[in-house]
Amino acid sequence: MVLETFKYTNTLRIIQKPELTEWVKNPAMLVRIYHDASTAEVMSSQGHNNFQARYPRMNPMMYHSDEKKQINVFLEEWLSLCLKVGRSAELPALAVKL
Repeated sequence: MVLETFKYTNTLRIIQKPELTEWVKNPAMLVRIYHDASTAEVMSSQGHNNFQARYPRMNPMMYHSDEKKQINVFLEEWLSLCLKVGRSAELPALAVKL
């Protein structure tokens, strides 16, 4: 679902449906697309947001030192899988050309 549209960016909410199981939470992310740089960045994932580029080895949230990178790599792998085998339940309201 497209949440915001600006000249050089879009903000999308991406959620996998239907529910996998009651034991496994479906991926849900808020993603910002930067058209001028042809990149995407995870803004929030599974209720966590404002990720720092690096974290100290020991931190209160127990994040990995490269948590932001790992989340963005997951987004890349997830979208690649969707392109390979996934389907959308609805037609996107905005066709984004990257």
